[in-house]
Amino acid sequence: MAVSLYDYKIRYSAGFTIPFSNNGSNSCVYKKFAQKKSGVVIKGSSLFASAVSRHPLVAVVKDGLVTFDGSCGERTRTSHGYWTNSVATSTDVKTPPKLQTDYRLHMPKVVFDNSPITIKKDPVSISFEVTADTLLDVMIFVNSKKVYYKSFKHTQQKSFKATVPVECEDIYNSIKVVARDKDKQRITSKVKTVYFPDK
Repeated sequence: MAVSLYDYKIRYSAGFTIPFSNNGSNSCVYKKFAQKKSGVVIKGSSLFASAVSRHPLVAVVKDGLVTFDGSCGERTRTSHGYWTNSVATSTDVKTPPKLQTDYRLHMPKVVFDNSPITIKKDPVSISFEVTADTLLDVMIFVNSKKVYYKSFKHTQQKSFKATVPVECEDIYNSIKVVARDKDKQRITSKVKTVYFPDK
């Protein structure tokens, strides 16, 4: 979802609710607090990049005091932009938390030969392999047209390999292979240019 600068400054900062996502169960409505709240993030807990992200971005390695400016579903947003679903209250903690990047966060990987080629006839075979923590889907586009789709929504599949025949649309064709993780903020694509002079 795109939020304009006007909407952000006027609606978001004024405390209106804005849909964070429109993906069924992976959705919530952001609610800005009228006043910032303080709380403690505890050692061993995780911080996330978004309210709906499945995978931790940062690990808390030392208890620390933070401020929160809003919430979305079960998660609360810190003033620094991290999200957590684990907040405690303590009068003893006065210093910021110590954080450590959680390197388990990986983008999907797309492997295929994306060097430019010239062809004399259709179709062109696109062989590729994709890997991710948990694959959501794989797509192939020719220019802006989606010509292939494979869903892994109801599986826990981590890799997929295929060879797909693709028809070119024009003389110059941009063929893009896209892989998405179930954490939809993680998406990777690779593009191959195909020249088909007799098209």
